[in-house]
Amino acid sequence: MRNRFAGGFLAVAMLLSAFVVAPGAVAQADAGEQPASGGASATGLVINESYTSGGSTGAKYKNKFVELYNTSDHAIALDGIALQYRPSSSTGAATTTVSLSGNVAAKGYYLVAGASNGSVGDDLPTADITASKLNIKGTDGTLALTQSGTSLEGVSGDTSQVSGVIDA
Repeated sequence: MRNRFAGGFLAVAMLLSAFVVAPGAVAQADAGEQPASGGASATGLVINESYTSGGSTGAKYKNKFVELYNTSDHAIALDGIALQYRPSSSTGAATTTVSLSGNVAAKGYYLVAGASNGSVGDDLPTADITASKLNIKGTDGTLALTQSGTSLEGVSGDTSQVSGVIDA
């Protein structure tokens, strides 16, 4: 009986965890709050979630997406910041670059809607930007949040030493 209770508790915990990280879309700074400019002051901006199954059989959402999160206590302006993707089959620079715009509020989210594999699933919440050319493979590749829209070389594996990478 004790094992059944523990197993049931684990199942409920796993079910509830599916609802913890939902894509959000908050792009405006609070009234009167001056956003920090992009680049080096984008410290605190992270790739919070990527969803690569958009539109596939059994998919929750119709579109792929990347959700950014601002961990800092100040708004961040996205001018000059880009999201870059390089599939593992590519050996050069990133093959897709999406220039971002707007602001991410302090402790706020920014939703980038990408391509779709089909028509299965729900519509995403309103995205901050739509990038139909962002077609992230579901099994591999590298996403990088960068300080420039110029496609970077070496954006795969450990990117901690790649100049211009904010998060990957």
